[in-house]
Amino acid sequence: MAHYYERMAAISRFIVQAIPALSDERNNMSLDQLCGLFQSDLFSPETITSYADENTYGAKYLCELLEMEDINTRLDRMVVVLTTGEWHQELTQDEQRLCKLLIGDCKSSDILVATDPSLGRQVRIDYATFNSEHPLIGKQYEKEI
Repeated sequence: MAHYYERMAAISRFIVQAIPALSDERNNMSLDQLCGLFQSDLFSPETITSYADENTYGAKYLCELLEMEDINTRLDRMVVVLTTGEWHQELTQDEQRLCKLLIGDCKSSDILVATDPSLGRQVRIDYATFNSEHPLIGKQYEKEI
């Protein structure tokens, strides 16, 4: 039971962290869909924050790091919350590349974007990999990177 409660607490923390992004007009996921994480078999959350120098954009910095590391996503589905310091309608090329590197060969992925002006030129990625029979958002609604 202790393992079950730890998993439920981890999923709850991730959902609470992702809730502010749901109100961003660029996203198409509902809270009900996000709560589909509770139906997953396995769940693994992570946070990566860039610490680039003032001349380098955080997404580009993280791309370079991820290309050096072999991030092998162990689970088949992923939800990503990409938080940038500036609001912009479309993902930049570096942000798109960063998401592609992170997602890798997952069967399905959902990307939520958020803005936190305190980040400045840095970016933060909060992501969760999970195993489930179904993606959180049906194929017809998945956002292409």
